[in-house]
Amino acid sequence: MVTLREELNTFRRKLTWRLRLRAVLQAVSIIVVTAFALGWADFQFRPELSLVRYILSIFFWGVLLSTFLFRLVPVWFKKINPVDVAFSIEQCSGRDPGEIAAVVALDQMSVSTGEQSEWQRVLTQRVFEATPQQTPQIRSRGLVVHIVLLALILSISFGFASSTSVIAMTRIAWPQSEQRWPRLTKLVIFNQNQISVSPGSIVSLVGDESTEFQVVDELGAPPEDITLEIRRPSQPLKRIRLRRSHHEKISRDLPPLDVFDFRLIPNSRETTQFRVVGGDDRSMAWITLRREMKPVVQGISCFMTPPEYLGSESSQLENWAGLMTAPVGAKLTFDVVMNRPVVEFEVRSADEKKSSQISLKGTQFSFEIEVTASDEKELTFDIFVRIEQAVATESSMEF
Repeated sequence: MVTLREELNTFRRKLTWRLRLRAVLQAVSIIVVTAFALGWADFQFRPELSLVRYILSIFFWGVLLSTFLFRLVPVWFKKINPVDVAFSIEQCSGRDPGEIAAVVALDQMSVSTGEQSEWQRVLTQRVFEATPQQTPQIRSRGLVVHIVLLALILSISFGFASSTSVIAMTRIAWPQSEQRWPRLTKLVIFNQNQISVSPGSIVSLVGDESTEFQVVDELGAPPEDITLEIRRPSQPLKRIRLRRSHHEKISRDLPPLDVFDFRLIPNSRETTQFRVVGGDDRSMAWITLRREMKPVVQGISCFMTPPEYLGSESSQLENWAGLMTAPVGAKLTFDVVMNRPVVEFEVRSADEKKSSQISLKGTQFSFEIEVTASDEKELTFDIFVRIEQAVATESSMEF
């Protein structure tokens, strides 16, 4: 049967290791916060002067040494007063304050003075030899939360930003090291229409034709190690070093910059992904290159309603070849069938005086044209369609 005296000794050992664990967690937290703050300052300002780097290093090692001497050492060799242990047991077990601590204090006083009366001996023996009603438990919820948060911060720092963390710690801990930060870069990809391509987006190309992409560094002079990375499920990662091709103003929002060109062809059998990295910009999301079937007109029919002055009946033409004759005042209703769904269908005259736009996903579209006296003898209409990924194509017809 466990007595209260044995419970006091066991609880004191648990409390000692709990205080040591808390001191270690606090020390590690102080060191992590200090390293993060100094690493952030070194990353933002990127000092190369030896004096500045030595100041950062001295501050880091000073915090590390102070934490060890004034936080870890005192707690590690500290002996917990039995009265404090008794107060902790009372708090954990729900006893009245002083119920055990008063007897422990009386026993400690008797030990220190070397004198103990009979009533003191009987009282302490009765309390210490008694069986506790319940075994007190140390609450460790705060320590568990502290450990989880600290582990999460460390895993993020060394898991997702391992290279940055290693560079920062190397520069702070060893100011004489030759470690340098990569050049600050902000790489942007433009398509052949000089429209920026968002990282992580899907780029669709019609047919088997290649398309040109251009890369610039918005921060100015690009680094020398700009690399195109291409990956496919059936092939290992391919890296291609890009060369500076020319200097131009590629966007109205940017000044003239050095431009890097490359061309890609979509693969019809598997997905192709690519991105551009360089300098300290190593985290661009992969861009997916997808081959799209070219939208073409599979079938077309025209229902012609002649003007009243002719007194003739309506007629219909389907998939005709060549020009179509229509009298002035006639109303033409066209039905067009595409070979694939499109999200936007537009008919526009060559002189852009007449147009009809339909924003509806589908393969069949209808539009009307009325022939007026002001029209030329021969009219040309262009059909523009747009697929889901904003890739446009066009065809034309004349009558």
